[in-house]
Amino acid sequence: MAHTGTGTSDYPLTVMVGDNEGFSAGSYSVAFEPVARVAIGNLLSVITASIAGTAPFQPWAIRFNDATTFNVLNGVTGAAVLSDQPYTSGAAITFGGLSVTITDTNSTMLASFYPEEGDSIVIGPGIRVNRGVQTVLPLQPFTTSTPYATSDGVTLQITPTTYLRGGRLVEGNNLSVATTVFTSDSVVNDVFQVTVTAVDPGASRVAVRVTNQMNAVVAQNDTLASGDALTFKGIRAVLTFTATKMPSVGTRYEITTGIPIPLSYVDAYAFATTGATIDNNAVASELSGIRVVPNPYIVSSLFEEEFGELRREPIRQMRFVNLPPSCSISIFTLDGDLVQTLYHTSGTGVYTWDLRTAGGREITTGVYLYHVKTETAERLDRFAVIK
Repeated sequence: MAHTGTGTSDYPLTVMVGDNEGFSAGSYSVAFEPVARVAIGNLLSVITASIAGTAPFQPWAIRFNDATTFNVLNGVTGAAVLSDQPYTSGAAITFGGLSVTITDTNSTMLASFYPEEGDSIVIGPGIRVNRGVQTVLPLQPFTTSTPYATSDGVTLQITPTTYLRGGRLVEGNNLSVATTVFTSDSVVNDVFQVTVTAVDPGASRVAVRVTNQMNAVVAQNDTLASGDALTFKGIRAVLTFTATKMPSVGTRYEITTGIPIPLSYVDAYAFATTGATIDNNAVASELSGIRVVPNPYIVSSLFEEEFGELRREPIRQMRFVNLPPSCSISIFTLDGDLVQTLYHTSGTGVYTWDLRTAGGREITTGVYLYHVKTETAERLDRFAVIK
């Protein structure tokens, strides 16, 4: 997966491919375009939206004051960025790096379907996915952290990055640090070291210093108890330790923070998929776990199901377990005579056999061979039937 657009967003794309044996390799592109739709009213004019600059993702609304004028509103704050603009069918309306055109279809359209007071159009980001030149996800409204499924079985999702990028104990022991963001506007791109500089076992307290990548001190406290917090650069760090296992001097915990870079219309992604394959070594390894239960099969075994009030004979059965989802099971006598061939296609790992031959007769006591075969692997083993 690669970021291919001219934008700078650091939001990661994740891709999942369904379990589809017919899935073939392909190259995909993910692009963003504005989507406009009527939110209020019965307006039937044709609405198109396009990028007219380096536009960040931002919801907008065009609201008609009457049939001849409109306002453009910020979809988040509701503030007007354009007021009392004259409406002309087919004329581009430019704002926020976007261009929107509203075109009345023809002169025969009923007057009630033309722009009128109260009509509202909303504009927001949309996503489109192509596989080569084929569109597998038509343009539709986009929201981060929402999964989108293509027509050929790929699911993708773009998730915002967080201000807290990671934390780990680098040196020392017996110290845990839980971090949260309390002022996002104060967070910076940096790596901080939380270092224990002194320990007072009698008071169960430690002295701690926090430094940034430039080794400048950004916070410190000489008497921190377990559960106390340090705050620095928009981050709140709660230190936890026990009185019986105090952290040693020099114990160091690293915290990485960063400012998320949101998506814009000029961001784009590309990824490729490989076709479905069969790992022959894995299949062969899985076949080694196949078992027959019970083995040996003892006639009148407790493994048999209850007779039932109207039955005079037990229900004789044995099970082949740990099977692959699809395979054939051929059963032979030691002389090589074929007794029965079973076809397992249920997708489960178990096949139950009634101990009958292909002709419907119950098998006799003795030792039998069974041969399990898939398209790429096979296994030969034996079981016994005794009295």
